[in-house]
Amino acid sequence: MKDKPKFTYNPKFPVLTSMGQPSKTFCKEKRILLPVNQDYPPLLLLARLQKSIDKPSFKAGSIEERFWKKDFAEMIILTDDLLIKANHAGHRIDFIKGVGVAGKVQDITSLVAWMRKQLPELASELIGVSPTNRLNRYYNAGTGYFENGAFFTVEYDDELGFFVDNQRIYLNQQIRRVFRELEILFHSLL
Repeated sequence: MKDKPKFTYNPKFPVLTSMGQPSKTFCKEKRILLPVNQDYPPLLLLARLQKSIDKPSFKAGSIEERFWKKDFAEMIILTDDLLIKANHAGHRIDFIKGVGVAGKVQDITSLVAWMRKQLPELASELIGVSPTNRLNRYYNAGTGYFENGAFFTVEYDDELGFFVDNQRIYLNQQIRRVFRELEILFHSLL
C-alpha cells in the first residue's frame, strides 16, 4: 500500500482540495504547502512532471482559463521536489540562462524554490477568486503590462512564460530543460 502524501498546515494559507476549493484545514508552516513528494521515487516524480508539463492548458493557443494556475502550481511543486532530490544526490541544477538573477534568485533551482514559496500566498488565485492577479502567463515573444500593472517580457517565439510578480519562468527554455537534466541524472543513478 502506498503512503499518502504528507501535508503541513498554516492557518493563513488554505490548502486546496482536489476540487480546487479551500479545505477546512490550514497550513501550519508558511513555506511548506500542498503535498510534499520527498518520499516518492524520483522516476515516479519525473513521470508525473512529464504529464504536468504536457497538460492541454500549456499548449499554444489554449484558451483554457480555469485550470492553468492549478496546473502551474502542480508543475512547480513537482519540479522543486525533484530539484531537492537532485541536490541531495550532490547535483544542483544551476543554469542561469533566462533566469532574472536578483536577490535570493541565483539560478534555476533557486527560482523554482522561490516560486514554490509564493504559492501559499497565491492560493486564492489558484481557485480564481483573487483580484490581484500576481500569477500571469504570456505566450510568444513580446512585452507589455499585465492587468495588475506588472511589466513583462517573453524573449522567445513559441514560448510560454509564467510570471509571479516580476519573476519569470519559461516552460520550454527552463522547465523542460530542468526535466531533461533531471531525467539524465536520475537514470544514471539507477
